[in-house]
Amino acid sequence: MRKALFLALALALPTLPCSAAEEAFGPQTFQQLQQQVQAPTWLVFSATYCGNCPAVVAGLRRQHAGMPLWLVLTDDGEETHPLPAERRWRFEGHELALRHAVNPQWKGITPYLALLRPGQAPLFALGQPSNAQLQALEKARGKPASK
Repeated sequence: MRKALFLALALALPTLPCSAAEEAFGPQTFQQLQQQVQAPTWLVFSATYCGNCPAVVAGLRRQHAGMPLWLVLTDDGEETHPLPAERRWRFEGHELALRHAVNPQWKGITPYLALLRPGQAPLFALGQPSNAQLQALEKARGKPASK
């Protein structure tokens, strides 16, 4: 029975949507990502202990299907239920300095979201984005905002 369960799990792992390799998130990474982004992209800062992060990620996926979602883990804990993301990073270095490089006003609470937009300043949200932030996203994508 254990072998069958192990085999079933092993066969299922390659199909998980969160198989992106983890990269190091250093002090310059956020600025580099802002310069590289080609389309509006959610950058979600999460932690392995974050209870609200899965629901926020699922909501972003549902509301903005097809829009890139990138994930940054802010701690070194082991993910028991990895969140789906096209790209993944993990903080490497002094946490306070890394948070300051993202947004000096960020207190380290997760989920913390940055909406990266080509040629524009990022929008930040703590938890689920506000209607104003969602309207800014729709404007950036050239679609009417939903009510």
